[in-house]
Parts: sequence; structure tokens; C-alpha cells
Amino acid sequence: MENIEQIITERFTNNSVSRHLVYEWEDIFSKNLSVPLKKESLIAQKRKLQRIGLLLPFAHPRKLSFVFEINPTLKNRIYNTNKVIPNIIDFYLKEEQLKSLELMYGKNPIVTVSSREVYDFLINKGVELNIAHLPLSISDRYKISDTTRFVKKYDLVLMGRQNPVLEQYLHRYVSTHHDFVYVYRKRVGNQFLYFTSKGESLGNINTRGLYMDLMQKAKAALYATPGIDGEEIRTNGFSQVTPRFFELISSGCHILARYEANPDTEYYELETIAKSITTYQQFEEELDFARLEIVDMAKYATYLKKHYTSERSKKLKEIIKNSNNIVFFGGAGVSTESNIPDFRSDN
Repeated sequence: MENIEQIITERFTNNSVSRHLVYEWEDIFSKNLSVPLKKESLIAQKRKLQRIGLLLPFAHPRKLSFVFEINPTLKNRIYNTNKVIPNIIDFYLKEEQLKSLELMYGKNPIVTVSSREVYDFLINKGVELNIAHLPLSISDRYKISDTTRFVKKYDLVLMGRQNPVLEQYLHRYVSTHHDFVYVYRKRVGNQFLYFTSKGESLGNINTRGLYMDLMQKAKAALYATPGIDGEEIRTNGFSQVTPRFFELISSGCHILARYEANPDTEYYELETIAKSITTYQQFEEELDFARLEIVDMAKYATYLKKHYTSERSKKLKEIIKNSNNIVFFGGAGVSTESNIPDFRSDN
């Protein structure tokens, strides 16, 4: 198979803060693969145009392209072409939606997914696509070493959606530890603002830089995979590791975690960084420790060496190199454990 020639990006038309993480990945892929960033077509930008099926071929790139897709598209997908290799980041589809997935991705030479849990699921279900695992990462711009240090201003910072069990434990902890200072998020009008437990307003953390800066000021943070403790219906049973896990590590935070073992938690070796909390006593002991002791940055730095985006660009090259062994069925390929490299052993 030919090599990637460009990376398609939304950055020129979509400045949403939620996309900035993806743009950081694109920068590293572009640099390491020595390929340019390509602005998406007008048809890709306009949903109304995408509804006109006859226009979709005009949005197809002429060069082999790589593109990050936040979620799988099951209707009017513009990049269903043999000139695109997508990476699906978030995947929460039901089994009955897999036929639509095959239809909308069947022309792609390879379909990569970031979740090992999803990869195993798709392979086990016999999905007729060339599926490969291209894991999540954190940009090399956040690289740390054993000597990296951050000034820790707060005991704990709550970022984004919280796990209900850990949040309950936190409220109990706060009620008996009156010197504990943490930061939380609150919706005010149509925006989220951040406040300290002492009443200080930190304003709207609305840029990637402010987001990482606040995280770096925290001694500890809560982290949970999304599909547990009542969230199973929302995620259709998937409980994938998310990029925040890497962000917390690169920010030098103690991580108070809660998760159930699955292919994702095993692949990313969560247990080596944070044990899953199952009782309040465990939570209290770990948070007490986090407030007094600094993080083992040497351990964190060693862990992240395997998960920087530059390492993922190498994996993409391996995936493409090994694609010659893919078996095709009626225009769509089927990957098996024997013809797609298993990256679990890389850990």
C-alpha cells in the first residue's frame, strides 16, 4: 500500500476547544510522517451538502489521507473511499449498528480504532472491515522527565464529567477535612466556570493551555472510565480509557481511579499507575497520601514514553506496512489476529 500523503483537519474551520486535543495529535503525525495538513473540503464542512449523496464523491481526496474522526459516522459519510484511513476515537455503537458501520467504512483500506476494547469487540463480531488498533496518546509537547516539577496549589481538581461513586467519596472526605482545598466546575448561564472550595472564582477555563495549567496545579485528581456505575446504558457497555488519564500523568497528579478490568485498562496498564478504588476507606487513605507526598515522576515519565503521539505515528506506519496481508471480501477487508499486528505485546 502507498504511504500517507496528507492529514485532513478541521482546524481551519472548527476552533472548538474539544478539538484542540486532536489538533495536537495531527501536528505530531504531520511532523513525523512528513506530510502536510489538508483543509477539509467545503462539502465536509457543510452538513446540508452532505445530505446530497451525489456530491459526496466530490469531497473525496485524491491522495491517500489520514483523518481523526471523533465518532463513527453511520450516514452520508464523505470519507468512505479507498483514499482515506480513519482513526475512530470514541466508539459506543450497539451491535445492531455494525452493518451500518460496514456500509459507511467499507471502502476504506484500513479502519483504525483508538480503543483496544472496541478493537477486540469488532474482531470478535466478525465485522467485515480492515480493523487495526491505533491507541490513544498524548502530544509530545507534554513530555516529562524524572526531574519535571509543577507547583501544586490545590489538593485536588475536578475536570469534566465525574464518576458518581468517587464524587460521593469526595463529598464525605470534604465534610471531615476542613483544610482540604479543591477546584470544581459549575454551570453558570451557558458556560462552565471553575471555583475553589474557598469561594475563589477561576473563571472560564476555555483554552487548552488553561486546562492543562489548572491540572498541573493539582496534587490529585479523580479519574474513572465512562461505562461504569450507572453509565453503562449511555456507553452501550463500553468503558474505554480516555485521554484525560495521560493528561493527569503528564501533569504530575496522583490519580484516584475507579474502573473495571477490560481490554482497554489492561492495554494501558492502569493498575500500574492507579488501583481501582472500591471503598471509602481506600479513597481516604489514598487522598491523604496524595496531599502529603509528591508523585514518582520517574515512574510517570517511563510510563508515558510508550504513549506519546510520536509513538503512534510509528504504529500507523507499521499498520500500513502490514496491510499487504489483509484478506478482502466483496470490497471490504476482514482483519484477523494473524494479519494485523497485535500491539498488546508492545507494553
